Amino acid sequence: MKAVVLIKNKKFEIKNVPDIKHSDLRSKEVLVKIEAASICGTDIHFYDGSIPIKHPVILGHEASGIVVDWGKDVNNLKKGEQVILDPLFSCSKCFLCKSGRENICINRKYLGADFDGAFSEFIKIPLDNIIPFKGLSFEEAALAEPISVASHVLKRAEVKPGDTVLVIGCGPIGLLIIQLLRSIGARVIASEIAKNRLKAAEKLGAKPIHPKKGDCTEQILKSKKEIDIVIEVAGDPLALEQSLRVVRKGGKIVVVGLTSSPAKLDSLTISRKEVKIIGSNACSMRIKEISAIINKIKTKPLITHVLKLKDINKGFELAAAKKAIKIILKP
Repeated sequence: MKAVVLIKNKKFEIKNVPDIKHSDLRSKEVLVKIEAASICGTDIHFYDGSIPIKHPVILGHEASGIVVDWGKDVNNLKKGEQVILDPLFSCSKCFLCKSGRENICINRKYLGADFDGAFSEFIKIPLDNIIPFKGLSFEEAALAEPISVASHVLKRAEVKPGDTVLVIGCGPIGLLIIQLLRSIGARVIASEIAKNRLKAAEKLGAKPIHPKKGDCTEQILKSKKEIDIVIEVAGDPLALEQSLRVVRKGGKIVVVGLTSSPAKLDSLTISRKEVKIIGSNACSMRIKEISAIINKIKTKPLITHVLKLKDINKGFELAAAKKAIKIILKP
């Protein structure tokens, strides 16, 4: 079968890798034919080395497909069943797992980073990590994982109807967050450098701000709006510093974006404002939650490009340059 292998930083190779046979499947593993896999911002970090991972590896953790085969102890599936991949592997034994926080499990592993992922024609995956679905296209279903990430952000932020929320960064996760915020009655301001993404945020109900030289501080402070919550999705240390300047006293900052560069945060301001700084990372998916959430989300406007797997370099170039919003790869 064909797969895209990251052999070193910024270097993909399309390879013929060994087919996965029935005898290769463990008793509770399932063989899935990948129908749609999307490029995530985290994949960009893996690709360029800003988040180090071991090479060679097949990336891809946002995906959907069709059940093809399974191990001897799987008895509740049928061939052709449509499934979403849950990329999180947690131990179920540590104190975090036992307290319902599997997403930050001490022993956590992730598909497409610690294990070969979905940028391939087929994948074998534990039964516990597939979620059946109906009524969605494969492309829409591939966005279930980022939707769960966005949903987790709102839970961490404890957003209330009527809150004024500034979202910095309007990539796919930011745009999903905006939709969920609007669905619960929050007022949303969106700051984004890329004009195509800012336009998408405006269409989804956010008041747009195109930051001057990448800094939205002046425009926010001039507007005299009280910012209850800032959700930083840009993955930029400067955006985190801006968040602290514009959030109201007693407000909250939720850190979602990934960066390997440290931010300079003023401890005096944090103390005087009594600001809560909250981290949000990944999310473990549950199909009932996703089924309820996905109906509130417009996914099709986010999918700007559908490419063949062999065009992965073009996809990563578009994503890194922010010329696309969500890119789907079709093996």
